[in-house]
Amino acid sequence: MPTNCTFCGSDSPDGAPRCQVCGRPPPDPDFPNVLYASMPEEQEGLRRRYEEALDDADSRSVRDAVNLLEGATAGGYLVTACDLEKIDQLTERPNTPFPIYLRDVESEVRFPGSDRNNQERIPAERATSPGYANRISYAALTLCDEGLPHYGNYLLFWKLEMVDHRTTLFESNCLTYRQKNGIPLDLEDLVPGLRCTWDQRAMLVVAKYSRDIERSTTADQFQSVIMRIGSSGDDDEFIEAHIWGPLSRGSIDRVVRTRRDLALDPTDSEEQEYVDMKAERVLRKLTRTGIPVVVK
Repeated sequence: MPTNCTFCGSDSPDGAPRCQVCGRPPPDPDFPNVLYASMPEEQEGLRRRYEEALDDADSRSVRDAVNLLEGATAGGYLVTACDLEKIDQLTERPNTPFPIYLRDVESEVRFPGSDRNNQERIPAERATSPGYANRISYAALTLCDEGLPHYGNYLLFWKLEMVDHRTTLFESNCLTYRQKNGIPLDLEDLVPGLRCTWDQRAMLVVAKYSRDIERSTTADQFQSVIMRIGSSGDDDEFIEAHIWGPLSRGSIDRVVRTRRDLALDPTDSEEQEYVDMKAERVLRKLTRTGIPVVVK
């Protein structure tokens, strides 16, 4: 019979080692990604980058604006962009897990795509999260109801109380960071200071983006500083979040649909009508579960 999580109260299947909503067993575990980011060399590398960024801000007389950016980051969110199919899966049962790409590939639930990025992301993810990459779900740091449109029309905003304790942040997309900097895909020993715990997110933001802040930069421009949408997903620049462990619809705070789903042939009115009806049905099911849905 189902058991209740001692932290969030959600039902989990009998015998499940962790809550499918907040990822906790009793007592709270040591999450491997959090342990990694908390290693002394990682902490020292982050502190050094942060202090160098503040010194640079002082030299350019933009410290006040950088302080505002640091403060704004304290109110950040975690968002994952996905397609309608993943949303549909989450509406089936309360404990249906949000799919993890690497885990699905390893269990042959799906096969990796033949394009370069799908082939290279597997060694890059394993090297970035050594020994636990198949337990990581990916998100991005955002300051508002915006996400990465190249990854899907639907934005899942995760409940921070269900994920912040098991979330770490990384400098950028862990694959494109390696590709752009000529770093071997399977190299585990990256420069320390590229990752942090959720509570240290403002330090990583300042370390990475303070040099992009000018005297004229205003608070309403901060979102476009920390999340830059490129012409393709490869060109996006953002801070990547690594959430360890299970996620399900109980982990979701809200869903935002950013644009209409299009049929494979947009000129086929019957096919487009079918796509519209499917999206309406899925979002209606999601709303009935109590999750707020915003359609833009």
